[in-house]
Amino acid sequence: MLTTMTRKVAGTIIALLTIISAAVSCTSALTDTGEFALYYPGITDIGPSTNMDLTPSWHGGTPGSFEVYKVTLDGEPVTADFFSIDPDNGVFQIRKSDAAAVGKYSISIACSVRGQRYEFPDAIVVNMMPAIPEGITAEPDNILLLLSQVTNIGSDEALPTAQIKTEGEHISIKNYTICGVRRDGTPVEDWSGLFSIDKTGKFSILKNSAFKAGIYVIDFKLTTMVVGMDSSEGIFTDALTVEIASPPISLAYTPSSSKVEAERAFVSNVPEFMGSATDLEFSIKSIVPQTEYVSIDKTNGVITLAEGHDLAVGEEIVISVSAKNSYGSRDFDQVLKLTIVEYIAPITKFEYNDTTVWQGTKVTLKPLAKDGDEVTYSFEDLPETLSEMSIDASTGVISVAKKNAIALGNYTFKVKAENPKGSMVAEINWNTIENPYAFTYVRWGNNLGLTPAENYADQFRVSVTDPLEIPVAATDIKEGVEVTYAISGGSNTKCATIDAQTGTITTDPSYAAGKVADMRAHFVFVTVKAGVGTSGETSMKIPVFFDFNTLRGDYTIEYTPFAILCNPKEGTTSNPPVIKKNGAELTADELSKITMDFRRSFNYWNINGPSAHKNGAPDTDKLTFLGHVWNAYYTAIKVAYNKGSRDPISSYGRPKHISKTVGYVKQDTRALYIAPEKFVDDDGYANGIFTGQITFADTGTDPAGAGDPFRLFPLFVWFDTQF
Repeated sequence: MLTTMTRKVAGTIIALLTIISAAVSCTSALTDTGEFALYYPGITDIGPSTNMDLTPSWHGGTPGSFEVYKVTLDGEPVTADFFSIDPDNGVFQIRKSDAAAVGKYSISIACSVRGQRYEFPDAIVVNMMPAIPEGITAEPDNILLLLSQVTNIGSDEALPTAQIKTEGEHISIKNYTICGVRRDGTPVEDWSGLFSIDKTGKFSILKNSAFKAGIYVIDFKLTTMVVGMDSSEGIFTDALTVEIASPPISLAYTPSSSKVEAERAFVSNVPEFMGSATDLEFSIKSIVPQTEYVSIDKTNGVITLAEGHDLAVGEEIVISVSAKNSYGSRDFDQVLKLTIVEYIAPITKFEYNDTTVWQGTKVTLKPLAKDGDEVTYSFEDLPETLSEMSIDASTGVISVAKKNAIALGNYTFKVKAENPKGSMVAEINWNTIENPYAFTYVRWGNNLGLTPAENYADQFRVSVTDPLEIPVAATDIKEGVEVTYAISGGSNTKCATIDAQTGTITTDPSYAAGKVADMRAHFVFVTVKAGVGTSGETSMKIPVFFDFNTLRGDYTIEYTPFAILCNPKEGTTSNPPVIKKNGAELTADELSKITMDFRRSFNYWNINGPSAHKNGAPDTDKLTFLGHVWNAYYTAIKVAYNKGSRDPISSYGRPKHISKTVGYVKQDTRALYIAPEKFVDDDGYANGIFTGQITFADTGTDPAGAGDPFRLFPLFVWFDTQF
């Protein structure tokens, strides 16, 4: 595994960055090509904490020695270290601009052509504008519908919609999503079949028989290039209210049957009611046998049997209730039964064992001792730190789900047991300790000479003839803990085996059987498990990479590292490959004729990214993650989607649109460049592995038509926003 770097937190100031295309000409002219001009592409929708690269184009000779020679903010000179420029190719970068002040930045750029300096004042203009969109509104912000309208799936009636709007100037909104729904104050776990919102902010109510009457309050998240799906910013609560109105539908008391001691009072719980609460009123429909001691609170439905009643032991009282609201009324028969008994045992003992649990494990804690009749159980002032606990009201059993986030430490909390005779409170000491089976890394290291090893772990350059044994190099699995290892997927599971007990990996070059197409970089996922069968079982899936690439004709091509870490928000540039011919370094002339480019067989494997990120190549229906990435490129250049094209990741495919590509092999160095903010879709950023076939030529020409042996898979890109 590789060391996890600190996740960056988006700044609270978000901005709109507009870079105006600059075509600034100099007064001096070049005799062979005419007047020199420099151009930067126009872009929109960038703000602090967003990263972007702008690739220039030019008319005239080939420029170099690029520099930013002046930056002003609203006309005043400033230092802006979040702007930089590549001196060789003029790529203008914006990085780490979280604290950028609001205002208009003008960036002046200079370059040299054949020894002559050219200056381009205000070549790029960056307008930093506030902020997270303000003044969000929904029009209308209240919608009223009858339950029969939304549950009648066969009806042709069009349901009303709402439009989410914002006020003022701000960064453009890429996507709208619903991020929270509450019905009558209670969170709705799954609203996917009830409501939807599109990319324009149009909110719709979906016809669905699963709708329940009530008042739905809806929260929205506005996604921008700065505020992504994984950010807590850009969330707007209580933006829209939808009331699904209906006459009374159901009424239930819990428990529905209770014992009451002779002459003693009884008070029911508040019933669960389905239907509109507007002008809601409850009344007794009937009591069998009739008695004057039973009454009901007309506002909340609580039923009371008065103290000192003269009902006989053994007698059963069956109560029916009527409910009415603004939309109708309904009778609910036999919703509560009371049985008169001679004696209800009071609560005289109630306690739990103090308990020590492993962090993140499933726990079920039963009362050590309890007694009494008609007892209900509940937490009393449960601390927020223990909010993941739940309790069974009828048994007092406390539960915590597996992978809970209760932190290490000692806690004290209380549980109340209550019945008609009184109540008792039990205090519980809860100690969350480290799970002995928990671990955070397993590393096999690397044989590339890269240090520190933890930053470049799990990649090996291996022979295509001789197996290589790779033992586990480092782990924080505790000594004596039994561990199991298994290969569970990857680009080729036949290229290596693993010892299930020790974790030693052995490469198997025989899988290639001498086929050039199979002599390539591969990876396997290794699943490591500790504490199998216990509540503390811990599992981790780790990619391990192998470079089986061998001679390509007379050439060897080696990227180091060949598993390239990339934060998709920031992008990256790999080290250039080392290319040799017949084992010798190339001359400058030979190297100048080497061209490489992505060509085909693109693939993606999701690791910990959004579940919607489907594995695989760009597909016809644009359902895979790469399909989304490829489609975004074609949308940006206003060209029809082509799932099989190299263009989105090629410097040769559509060179005039190179600034829109998701990356490409740089022809001057053969280094791989991955653009920032490209491996992302509406569901979030890439967290997985990408590769594709690269073709190679030594003629200085586009290698698109290259065949074997000049087709290779020399590297992988491993995306994670925490790198």
